[in-house]
Amino acid sequence: MSHETDNQTFHEIPVKGMRKTIAQRMVESKNTAPHVTLFCEMDVTQLLRKLAEHNEKVHEKTNRVSLTAVLVSIASNALKEFPRINARLKDDKIVLREEIAIGVAVAVDEGLLVPVIKDTVDRPITDINIRLKEIVEKSRSRTISPDFLTGGSITITNLGMYSVDTFTPIINLPEASILGIGRAVKKPVVINGEIVVRDTMVFSLSFDHRVLDGAPAAQYLTILQQKVENIAEIT
Repeated sequence: MSHETDNQTFHEIPVKGMRKTIAQRMVESKNTAPHVTLFCEMDVTQLLRKLAEHNEKVHEKTNRVSLTAVLVSIASNALKEFPRINARLKDDKIVLREEIAIGVAVAVDEGLLVPVIKDTVDRPITDINIRLKEIVEKSRSRTISPDFLTGGSITITNLGMYSVDTFTPIINLPEASILGIGRAVKKPVVINGEIVVRDTMVFSLSFDHRVLDGAPAAQYLTILQQKVENIAEIT
């Protein structure tokens, strides 16, 4: 709806439907969970090279693996190694979950959906990539089942395709943490006493301080860094 006041024109967008739900959930998260965010700059030179090498071998463009699929794999395997992060608060108790499932924030016309990919531990990245594409397409066409919108261990929100270096994501309750991904940037770093140019990305981990303390959150982020910087192959 358009209005004119004092020779100024403005538009009003009603806050309803999905936008209203998102607004309510974001306020609930910020008002309920004390957010703390840790930042870690990671060297993604090898990861991006391995990803490019894999995709160059793929004949069909639609079968190329996305960076998000790789990060879903790494995040889930890091959770397997350090399950303390896979927790949530319920009735004044911290519940440690055994099932590992990764939520992925997907921008849609009306706002944002977070579909969940289950059974991702130790699975081929190519398989995760196929499943990720399916849920993203279903999310954007609004045909995704409600069953795929719950049960996440941690959410990944990737803004690396934009000019965003780092940010502080809001936790997707009832999960206890969310991982934000910024863009890849080439910068000079010191390795073995020499200055070299490497590809780097900043990962930001926001966590619920009722459920997690800084040390375990930092430990998970460190394990994640080791896996990101030492990835062997994209399979």
